[in-house]
Amino acid sequence: MELTGIDNTNREYFKPLMFGEHSDGPSANIIEAGVIEGGSPVSAAVLEVDWKTKNAIITSVYTLEKHRGKGAARMAVEALIKAAKALKMNTLTCYGTSGMNGLYEFLHAMGFDLFLDGDEEVYSVSDLMSSERVKRFLTKDYNTDVSKLGELNEPQKDDIRKKLDTYPPIGIDESTDNELSMAVMNEMVTTDLTKAVLITSREEEDVSASVDFVAAFTSNLMDVAALFVKFFKGVSENPDLKTISFLPVNPQIEQFIGSMAYHTKGQSVYHGVLQLK
Repeated sequence: MELTGIDNTNREYFKPLMFGEHSDGPSANIIEAGVIEGGSPVSAAVLEVDWKTKNAIITSVYTLEKHRGKGAARMAVEALIKAAKALKMNTLTCYGTSGMNGLYEFLHAMGFDLFLDGDEEVYSVSDLMSSERVKRFLTKDYNTDVSKLGELNEPQKDDIRKKLDTYPPIGIDESTDNELSMAVMNEMVTTDLTKAVLITSREEEDVSASVDFVAAFTSNLMDVAALFVKFFKGVSENPDLKTISFLPVNPQIEQFIGSMAYHTKGQSVYHGVLQLK
């Protein structure tokens, strides 16, 4: 087996082995490593660096099934660990679920401390949109909008960054702007985010939208409800997305979402942390 860095010259070969939202190529925040065997790519791992918190996150690690157990993933991840240390990171984090076969055992073998975060809750998009409570919100004009954070102006982004200082280790910089959805009230003052909900969302295998983080900048639950419903509607407009999965968030928001529709217990969610110093 041969270890290689992934760049614009070979990225297309490794792309089927990388999951989640990534840039079109390595950058100052993203490092990718791959393993080749017999002239073909068999494993890949992706590292994203958070310069503010000095924490690096493994956002993707995957090995083709018939090549597992041969040390390919270990080779790729060890390269990322070395890179994180060279960048003076303090910790390396990797998130996983019980459905990711072998990842928990792999992280344990690599020396990660493992922590159980709880169970994700999975909602059917069709159930949410047919909920009477959701329908009532959709029939009223709450002047809400859902847009990418990258579409907001700089004063708004700056205000978001300041507010999110209270949500460590979540941080927002230019590399993550376009991956975040911002549900806002249209009539809000330029830098007033008191009526807003920030949601990080990603698509998994083209069938589910996974919500990883929620920050509500309002204590008015009616505003939160209106903003979430607009977000649900946006997801429902993609016919490929059948479910919305929520990782454990704060209890108040969990209770609200649970009041919208019945959910099915999803997979156990955990994260591993490797101390680099």
